[in-house]
Amino acid sequence: MINEYRKLLRIEQWYKNLVIFLPLIFAPQLTYSLFELIFGFFGLCAASSITYITNDWLDRKKDALHPIKKNRPLASGKIRKVEALIAALLLSLILLFACLYLGKQFSVLILTYLSLTTLYSFGLKNLPLVDIVLIAMNFVVRILAGTNAFPDFKMFTILLFVLFIVMYMLSYKRRSDNILLGKEASKHKPILKFYTQKVCLAVRLVCYLALTLIVYQFNSYGVITLPQGFLILLFLSVTGHLFSTKPQLAIQPHYLFKEWLWLLTSGVLLLSLF
Repeated sequence: MINEYRKLLRIEQWYKNLVIFLPLIFAPQLTYSLFELIFGFFGLCAASSITYITNDWLDRKKDALHPIKKNRPLASGKIRKVEALIAALLLSLILLFACLYLGKQFSVLILTYLSLTTLYSFGLKNLPLVDIVLIAMNFVVRILAGTNAFPDFKMFTILLFVLFIVMYMLSYKRRSDNILLGKEASKHKPILKFYTQKVCLAVRLVCYLALTLIVYQFNSYGVITLPQGFLILLFLSVTGHLFSTKPQLAIQPHYLFKEWLWLLTSGVLLLSLF
């Protein structure tokens, strides 16, 4: 049963909230202390799990048709509605404590995050391109949650960089959904009709071009060197290659940590940056 609650909260997805620590590296003058960021991280994890529970409940019938998502606790019926509600309430207490501790700016950003995910769950996920932009914006909000002051122009460039990276990755996820679901794709998620192979490729090309220009801009700021910029683009290319050859990875990207090529590329990139 513990394992089912782990799946319900999607604890394996909490790594996405690590981006809250990025301001420590790129904008230390605008961020909280490390201790405060740890509180913020767990508050953000609680908020994420609340949105996962909400979205899974709303999509439980559609998820039951998906080859991977059918195993989710609510779609499979292994966790009941009342049990999921109790879990969400307990998570809300953790989130409330984090908001009270970190103050107004963090609270406003958490409210923004919850609002965006609610809008997504209750309809905007059915609008082509809007759906992936909203998900990408949530990553931007996660980063901003680590700041205690208004970002400067350089920080906005970093936020734009993250936005395009997430959209790049999501284009693979939509492609993978269509591949794994086949003819049942539109029954599971009607919007998948829009995300044809050509559309997904077009989104990736636009994002890759934008990321290349931003990497060049980073170099002009003196944030990174050109070799580091090349490694960033190589890392994205390797990730895209793995998503293309193994569609299930785009649905469950945390399993990238089991891919030696991805670990090697990301390791070299991290060593070059730090």
